Amino acid sequence: MRLSSYVLIEYDDRLREVERYKAKFKENKQLVNDARKASKALADTIPLKDQNFENLKRQNGDNESEDGPGDAEKGGDGDGVKTQSDIVRGSALDEDDS
Repeated sequence: MRLSSYVLIEYDDRLREVERYKAKFKENKQLVNDARKASKALADTIPLKDQNFENLKRQNGDNESEDGPGDAEKGGDGDGVKTQSDIVRGSALDEDDS
């Protein structure tokens, strides 16, 4: 009787251990799936970012060509909104004045 009790206890211990491993495996599998989804989402986002960046560069190039070379010295397109290049030009002019 003692040996069979020992075997049953050992069996139950191993069975619990297998169940823990199964649960851990399932959890890890879910983490891997989530990481794959996130990676795919990032991979899908990068071309969109590049495309938007190219569109903005193209628009910026169109705007600069419409302004013409004489307008660059005026500092903007007259809408009252300063762009980064207007600010840089303005600070460069301020340094020249000193």
